[in-house]
Amino acid sequence: MLRLLLFILFLCSTTPICAQGNPIGVVSSAHPLASQAGAEILKNGGNAFDAAIAVSSTLSVVEPFGSGLGGGGFFLIYDAASDRYSMIDARERAPLNSTADLYLDNLGNPIPRLSIDGALAAGIPGLPAGLAFLNGNYGTMSFEETLEFAFKTAQDGFIVDERLQDRVYSQWERFNDEAKNIFSSPNDEPIAAGEILVQEDLARSISMISESHARDFYEGILSITLLEATQAMGGIWTAEDLMDYEIIEREPLIESFFGHNIISVPPPSSGGIALFQMLSMLNQLDYFSLNSTDQIHVLIESMRRAYRDRAQYLGDSDYVDVPMEMLLSERHTNESLNDFDMNRASNSEPMMLDEADFQEGMDTTHFSIIDQFGNIVSATQSINYNFGSGMIASGTGIFLNNEMDDFSIKPGYPNLYGLVGSEANAIAPGKRMLSSMTPTIITSEEDVMAIGTPGGSRIITMVMLAILDWIENKSVEQSVNHLRIHHQYLPDMLQIEPGAINSATINDLRGRGHEIEELENNFGNMFAAAKKYQEDSYSGAADFRGVGSVLIVYD
Repeated sequence: MLRLLLFILFLCSTTPICAQGNPIGVVSSAHPLASQAGAEILKNGGNAFDAAIAVSSTLSVVEPFGSGLGGGGFFLIYDAASDRYSMIDARERAPLNSTADLYLDNLGNPIPRLSIDGALAAGIPGLPAGLAFLNGNYGTMSFEETLEFAFKTAQDGFIVDERLQDRVYSQWERFNDEAKNIFSSPNDEPIAAGEILVQEDLARSISMISESHARDFYEGILSITLLEATQAMGGIWTAEDLMDYEIIEREPLIESFFGHNIISVPPPSSGGIALFQMLSMLNQLDYFSLNSTDQIHVLIESMRRAYRDRAQYLGDSDYVDVPMEMLLSERHTNESLNDFDMNRASNSEPMMLDEADFQEGMDTTHFSIIDQFGNIVSATQSINYNFGSGMIASGTGIFLNNEMDDFSIKPGYPNLYGLVGSEANAIAPGKRMLSSMTPTIITSEEDVMAIGTPGGSRIITMVMLAILDWIENKSVEQSVNHLRIHHQYLPDMLQIEPGAINSATINDLRGRGHEIEELENNFGNMFAAAKKYQEDSYSGAADFRGVGSVLIVYD
């Protein structure tokens, strides 16, 4: 009953919580309980990094289809004390026993769904190490304090909503027996909305991670349990894989566009480079001076070219030479636009070997936090597809990811989200797979916004559309709830949300040669936190497409 009352208290508004005093921060995340976890940390004197650990770990409990301790992510942060931006890379790695042809048959053809379903699809998780790194290097509270909310939520249970119910039902046949036992009703059917989901094994794993500062996950009793379970299900993890996992702190990409500084993530995410390439092309084509139909045309063409480069050049920069300087140069922007025609769609050169079943991309999760000290966190984390591999490691409550599908398992062959790649993103032992996660921060003299979204291959274009709205002085709510369009080079198709483009504009674009698919469903689930410096005021937005919440915290 106490938890339910707290839940209602924090939902009393989607912006300020029902409290008096001075605002000291804002938390925006994909689930009300996760936002509550972060808000309680800020309320108790913690900083944005402490709150990020609470939000991240709670999302692992209440949104298990989107992310979890068996996955990874990127934390883009601003540390006010050092006046420094940084990217904490907690991306998964390929097991040391993996090979470039891991998912190919004897004829060199991909084996259907081998990189998607089952333990062989799982990379070595980075999220527990990422949370410990964030705590040890930037936090002010104990690791136990920041994980307490997640632990209690897993141990005591929480009310299942329709979103989780629907996800469990849709993936039920992919679940192993362990997952079915946890996510079932008393009648052995998939758990239903309104029921209480208790995850005792997950609570125990969180406790072990908390007490050992995540070491137990990588070299303790929990690691042994994970290894035994994973290997029993056909996985190839080893003790060396877990012991060798390391967080990498990377310099983010920073560039100025249209009077705003954009800070985003470098490889092994493709997000920052593709985002900056698209913005450079839009700047070159004088985007904001165009009429609305021409704006959509140039958006499509900038997306097409950026995703073409993604397919050709991008991978883990610790393993391959990613020509970032060239890709972000003015010369390359000009060369990319050599064949641009305002009245005609360009052609995407055929590169894929097969058609993909283009997934919706509602998986993964994002949260954004700004605190009273000026610290900022924009974090995106994932286990890839719905519930990752569908497999829970017995005795741990932890879903294994299926991030190995983000590699190019064969050059030109599409992954689950229809993305193609080259040798730059081929599987190699210890290598991080290319990602589309694009946590981003946008600053100007007047304000700052932290933003990001799930959405598979569509993440990058969603973030760009929100940035363009923000640059046009639209509100954070308008930026987050923008109706979206997406093109990713291959398949050569513009996808649009219902109502995103009117029929006259669609006809005009088709007349220019664009293939257009009008989707029946929305995509993405964006979350943003913002602050106006002069007013010392906070705001935020939770995507109408999801069930998340924004909480402004008062002292």
